[in-house]
Amino acid sequence: MTNANQNVLELDNIKMYFPIKSPFLKRTVGYVKAVDDISLSIRKGETLGIVGESGCGKSTLGRVIMRIYNPTSGEIRINGEDITRAKGQELKKVRKQCQMVFQDPFASLNPTMRVGEIVSEPLWVNKIMDKKGAESKAKELFERVGLRESDFYKFPHEFSGGQKQRVGIARALALNPNLIIADEAVSALDVSIQAQILNLLNELKAEYHLAYMFITHNLAVVKHISDRIGVMYLGHLVELADKKEIFDHPLHPYTEALLSAVPVVDKRKRRERIILSGDTPNPAKPPSGCPFSNRCPKCMEICKTAAPKKMVLENGHQVACHLYQ
Repeated sequence: MTNANQNVLELDNIKMYFPIKSPFLKRTVGYVKAVDDISLSIRKGETLGIVGESGCGKSTLGRVIMRIYNPTSGEIRINGEDITRAKGQELKKVRKQCQMVFQDPFASLNPTMRVGEIVSEPLWVNKIMDKKGAESKAKELFERVGLRESDFYKFPHEFSGGQKQRVGIARALALNPNLIIADEAVSALDVSIQAQILNLLNELKAEYHLAYMFITHNLAVVKHISDRIGVMYLGHLVELADKKEIFDHPLHPYTEALLSAVPVVDKRKRRERIILSGDTPNPAKPPSGCPFSNRCPKCMEICKTAAPKKMVLENGHQVACHLYQ
């Protein structure tokens, strides 16, 4: 087992519940359980892929780690430092170590600022260097992510989607972080551009010794870039293992269903298609037992009444399913 001091990120029992208010008295009448009791870690130089269908809580988890949302309960540690309740200058200091690349590259860039200013701003705002030095550093980052120096003075609307995402990556690198959270960082891009951005991220990971949390719904993308993969369903982490282990020996029925939907050219390697019945439950009213029980083809009676506990096998493969209790 990896020592804690080798982990860039550690999450212990993180929950993120959003209150539901009644329309008249504004009382809390329930909660949307977007993230429900998730524990995981990311090692230095590792890419952890987080996959799951829309609405499973992937993006919310990323925002909780960045402290865009304050978690309902649990503990977040960056490089061993507890940041769960950090505020002000303490939080600002931690955010230098952890940066985010957002899904929509245009919405995440200020349309009134030139992109050079967007990339250099973190450096002088955090008093790492003066504006002239920050501009010089930003130009170096532009070159490193595949942009020209002449692009430095343009506005975001003058770029293509792939170029805007390169700007977002350069901005994330400016403060020399240990961890980058990429939230659907290539899903809004053309397939050919996706490959370029993924290759760039892999190069930067090796060069800057970065750790990534790569959030996506695309299994082909996560297979290309990840070292380990975590599968989320309805706010829960239902399975976590090395990439090869997940693709070759999936244990959770939901993971099996996801993998059966991946197109495979070689007929001999195709899996039997698993069609899930029913709809994804409302996260405000999740099932009383296993969150996947109403759609699971292997559902047993215990699944309807008791939530499964996480099991860790000898090879480190984690799964939360009654089939393995």
